[in-house]
Amino acid sequence: MDGIKIKQGFIVMEELEELSPDIARSLFAALGDSEKNKKARVLRDKRLLKNPKLVSSLLNIAWNMMGRESEYLSMDAQFAAEKRIMEQFFSGNLPTIRPDPHIKKMAMSDLGKKLMMLYIQITYEEMLNHPENEEHKGIIEQYEHHMKQTLLNAFNKAYQKPLVSGAEGKELSQMSALRGMDQFFGQEGELEQEFPEIMFVRDAMKKFASREFKPFDVHSGNVMMRPKTNDIVIVDLGRFNT
Repeated sequence: MDGIKIKQGFIVMEELEELSPDIARSLFAALGDSEKNKKARVLRDKRLLKNPKLVSSLLNIAWNMMGRESEYLSMDAQFAAEKRIMEQFFSGNLPTIRPDPHIKKMAMSDLGKKLMMLYIQITYEEMLNHPENEEHKGIIEQYEHHMKQTLLNAFNKAYQKPLVSGAEGKELSQMSALRGMDQFFGQEGELEQEFPEIMFVRDAMKKFASREFKPFDVHSGNVMMRPKTNDIVIVDLGRFNT
C-alpha cells in the first residue's frame, strides 16, 4: 500500500452465504418476471398487506407521488378515499384484475394489483366528489384517463419502494429510489413487527454511520447472511459518503 512492502501480514476473512432470496427480495424491490421474483412479491405482500397501518402507509406514499396532479386531490377527497379503500380491501370485496396487458405485465402480486385498482377507482371518484372548486372538477372530469394513469404510476412507484432504506446518515429526497417505506409516516415499528429482518440491515448501517461512514446504495446485491446465526451482513457499501 502506498508503495510500502512488508514481508508479513494477514487478511481476516469470513465465509458467508447468500441471503435467502425470499428475504432479499422482500426487503428490497423485487422487479422482473422471474419466478423467484414473482414468488417473493407474493410472500412479501402476504405479510405487508395484512397490516392496516402498512396498507394505509402505502396508499399515502402513493398519493404523495402524484406530482403536479396532486393539486387536484383535496384533503377531503384523500380522507374519504382512504376510508373507503381500507373498508373494501379488508372486507375482502376485491375487484377482478382487468385483462389490460399493461396491468398484467406489472411487477406486482395479484393482491397488490387488486389494491391498486381500488386505489385508482375510489381515489378518482372522491376527487370528483370533493374538488377544491368547480374549475378543478371540470379538469378532473375532462382528463379522466390522464388522472387515472397518474394514479396508476404513483401507486406503482410506491409499491416498488424497498421496505428498508438503502442509506444511513444522509437525508434522502422523497422521490429517491433508496428511500424505503420505513422512512415514511413513522412506520418503522410496524414494518419491523412484520419484517424483523429489517433490523439487521438498519443496525449494520448505523454502525458504519457511527464511524463517520455513511452507507449509500445498500441493496439486495450487497447483503449476505452469516451461517449458523443467520445475521444479515453488509459486504459492500456500494457508494458511501464520508
